[in-house]
Amino acid sequence: MTADAEVAASTFKSATGQHYVEEERIVNKADGYEVVTVKRQLPPDSNSQRFWLKNRQPKLWKDRVEVKEEAVIRVIPWDELREISKKALEFADAEHERLIVGRAERLGIKLEYGETKD
Repeated sequence: MTADAEVAASTFKSATGQHYVEEERIVNKADGYEVVTVKRQLPPDSNSQRFWLKNRQPKLWKDRVEVKEEAVIRVIPWDELREISKKALEFADAEHERLIVGRAERLGIKLEYGETKD
């Protein structure tokens, strides 16, 4: 448990830019050089920020968006289905007729309707 708390604290510090490291540097002086210890602040880490937010507020920060879809199934009675089919066929016949007549007019063909002789 102590290790988890230490990692959580370290992740928080890394995410917020409160993480420091100590480095030894060589400083030139008039009479030679000197080794000094310098404490340097690390910039905030975006990976730590992302990790923190995804785990602390998953509903707001998770990568995947879940889509809930509900299927609505409507059962159509046969009589209603037959009526829909009948209207669709009538519409298709009328549209076909309109296209044929329009093409005939553009081509200068006169269409005559009547009974055919066998």
